[in-house]
Order: sequence, then C-alpha cells, then structure tokens
Amino acid sequence: MVITANWLEQFYISVNCETIAIINCRNSTFKSGYYNDGTTIKINQYQYINSTERLMVSPKNYCIVVNSPINVTLSKILQYYVCIVLPNGTIKGWFNANSTITLPQKIEVNGVIYVLKGSNQIIISHSGVIKPCYLVQQCTSTTTSTSTTTSTTSTESTTSTSTTSSSTIPSTTTQSTPSQITHVSTSVYLPIVISVMIAIVIGAVILIKRK
Repeated sequence: MVITANWLEQFYISVNCETIAIINCRNSTFKSGYYNDGTTIKINQYQYINSTERLMVSPKNYCIVVNSPINVTLSKILQYYVCIVLPNGTIKGWFNANSTITLPQKIEVNGVIYVLKGSNQIIISHSGVIKPCYLVQQCTSTTTSTSTTTSTTSTESTTSTSTTSSSTIPSTTTQSTPSQITHVSTSVYLPIVISVMIAIVIGAVILIKRK
C-alpha cells in the first residue's frame, strides 16, 4: 500500500490590525496567521460601517499574493458623510473624523451679503446635516453735510484764521471802507441852471431889440 502525502507550503503573514479583505475571491477577515502559498489577498480602500460612516484603509487598494512571509502594516481612518448648508448652496462629502472645516465669514448671494455668526471653524465629530448660522448684513447709509463758514473782519489790518486738527482752512478777510462817499443829487442844482439859462435868453432878446 502506497500512501502519497500532499504537501502545501504556507507562509506566516503578520498584520498590525484586523480588517475585511477579499481572500481568494471571498470576503473574509484578514488577520495575522499562516496562509497557503499562492493565496491572493485584496484589501479595498473603503470599508463601509453604514451609509454615513466608513473606514478609509491605507495603503490604497492593497493587494498581495502570498509566496513568502510578509509583514503588513495598515492604517484606518474613520470618515463621516456630512452635508453643510450655506446661503449659496450645500457642501456634501466624506470628511475625516476630528478634521476641521473653515467656513467663509461672508457670502454674497444676488447682492445680499450674509455674515457668519460665531466661529468659522467646524470640527467633524459625527455624520449628518450642519447648518451654520448666517445673518443678513444690515446696510446703513450715513450722510455728512459740510457747512462753509466765512469770517469777516471790520478792521483794515486784522486777519482771522481757523484751524482744525491736521488740516488748516484759511478764512476769507474783507476790509471795509473807513468812510462812505457822499453822493449829491443833481436835482438840487437843476432849478438854478434853468434860471440862468432863462436870464441869458431874455438878455439876448433885449439886445436884439435895441439894435
């Protein structure tokens, strides 16, 4: 009687953390242990816990064929699916747990400015919808009226100057005439002139008659 023994070589694979993998085309738990020579092990980059939580595994899409002892070092990062609602739309996606998102302080939509109330940083600690508080900015208009003041001096030699902080505004100086000019109306002399002219005419007539 002949007994034939089939030998199957195995190699020890050391893994730093357990994870889900596709081993020889079947979903299995990949952990440290002995694996047959020629075994294929593929680790997908993302492992979903549920619809809003997942693990991101590095190295990305790791795949090995067992043909010697191997040390496998993996890292896992927890991610959350988050929806951030802003005045101009929404931001959706997967974000690493405990990561920080910086929001804009002001957002303008169709001429309306929205100002963020509170901190502009969000720490991702869970999945779900996040609605930062944005308030409509109130527009106020200020009208400043400027009045011009002119100072007038009544003396001939005095000049008035006004000064405001760093800017100097020269005033206008007006000199008044010391004495007013007296205007004599011509109506006072008119009767005298007429009388003189009449006397001249009468005298001329008398002289003509004598001749």
